[in-house]
Amino acid sequence: MRLAKPLHFSYIKMRIPGLPRGNGMGRLLVGVLLCLWVAPESGPTPRCRAVLMSSEPVVIDHQSVPLPTPEQFALLAKTNPVAMLEAGLIRYQREVTGYRCTLVKRERIAGKLQPREVIDASFSEQPFSVLMRWREGGGLTVASLFVDGENQNRLTVRRRFLTLDLHPDDERVRATSRYHIRDFGIYRGMERTFLAWSNAQRLGQLRFKYLGEQNVPELLGRRCYVIRRTCFTPEEDGITEVTIYIDVVTWLQVGVVLKAGNELVGEYFFREVQLSPQFSPDEFKRSRLK
Repeated sequence: MRLAKPLHFSYIKMRIPGLPRGNGMGRLLVGVLLCLWVAPESGPTPRCRAVLMSSEPVVIDHQSVPLPTPEQFALLAKTNPVAMLEAGLIRYQREVTGYRCTLVKRERIAGKLQPREVIDASFSEQPFSVLMRWREGGGLTVASLFVDGENQNRLTVRRRFLTLDLHPDDERVRATSRYHIRDFGIYRGMERTFLAWSNAQRLGQLRFKYLGEQNVPELLGRRCYVIRRTCFTPEEDGITEVTIYIDVVTWLQVGVVLKAGNELVGEYFFREVQLSPQFSPDEFKRSRLK
């Protein structure tokens, strides 16, 4: 069962001796072999990679793509973060149906750095459902709920004195977050990183530095591979530096820090993550906002 939107890949046309032409497994083996190439720890990674973004992408059945071993994944974190991110996304699609977590974030919106927010969140992939309860920050907002296909696809926001049903594109909603509600979550954050970094790699402009395996205080000591990318030219919101935190056990991007020069643009940490929990039937019902 597909739990998240599929990755879109096109494969470099290479042939392994001994395999017949048109053999799909040959393409997959090429992907695995090239993913394990050792690249410099900084500077552009090899452009001759098996999986590259294309203007006319081909949907590949992620169930047939072999995943690296934990040891190979650790090597990819050091040498080829695009392949590492790709493996994490595919593993998520195979294994994760949703999660509970504590989201700690801080964002710069309209040029102003907002207070830190600490949010208890529940998320389900099918249907796309997000329940958030604020422990800290959020202004007047106490909780919010969005379930794709319900409530006319509106976001229900409980404030201290009233409850509102708002379109996700309402300016009152967009003024509270850098991201649309449909872009919420671990998978979509990791996918954004994958798309941006793979595009930079395709252009020969992926500059990154592996910062090691660390116990991350913002994630309550969770052990992560930490990788920092420096952008050739400023990207959206003037971003020039992106630091990602990849959980050693789950392979998921559980933290990211975005900077424009020395200025913080946003930081997002998903801590205390419980993958694929058994949600109660009323987990994503309006009554849970009370």
